[in-house]
Amino acid sequence: MPLITLLLVLVSHVLFLFGAEAKCPPENFTSVDNFDLEKYISKKWYVQQQMECGLEPSDLFQCQYAEYKKMEKANLWGFDIQGHDHIDMPDGSKKDLYPCAKVIDESRGQWLVGECFLPSIMSGPYWVLAYDEEAGYAAVSGGAPSISFPGGCRVGTGHIKSGLWIFTRKPKRNEKIVNKVRSILKAKGFDLSALEDVDQTHCPTTTDVDENYDLLNSIRPITT
Repeated sequence: MPLITLLLVLVSHVLFLFGAEAKCPPENFTSVDNFDLEKYISKKWYVQQQMECGLEPSDLFQCQYAEYKKMEKANLWGFDIQGHDHIDMPDGSKKDLYPCAKVIDESRGQWLVGECFLPSIMSGPYWVLAYDEEAGYAAVSGGAPSISFPGGCRVGTGHIKSGLWIFTRKPKRNEKIVNKVRSILKAKGFDLSALEDVDQTHCPTTTDVDENYDLLNSIRPITT
């Protein structure tokens, strides 16, 4: 084979490899197995990295945590878990969101999450992709990643079917744990360049946040 032909073949292969986008969602993509809902919602989750999306632009990426509690009974739209997303803003103010969740497949950690006052059909998927209570980490996405990028697959950036989060039980960042979860997400086909750091430094102390606080009694979920 002439040298020029060989070079052209090599160049075409390189361009194909680097230019080809991933097949999304990856084959056999799914969430965790044998999920323990009670343990998962037993304590707060602190956000260490996440993907920007419609409800959470990057200017909110600081001092974030999420917590969940089971409702005594499902509300009008079938939601059975009350959520609380808390953000301490740089100016000292606080931002609190109170979404509701409906368990779709408990053993696989698959929920629907949305506004408590809207029908669950208008909610989006919340899939637990990795969870280790002993190690203190979890990874969550807005369902299966269906959008192809050169670096892998992503979920959307709107208000539903969007978002990717790395949670830890402790607010202080542990790079070893974060990198372990990143490797799990990479193996599942995600484009990790979508993840951005959440600054958990200079946040209010746990005592300041938790004192005399009861999630379910802090709001009034819509019930039947």
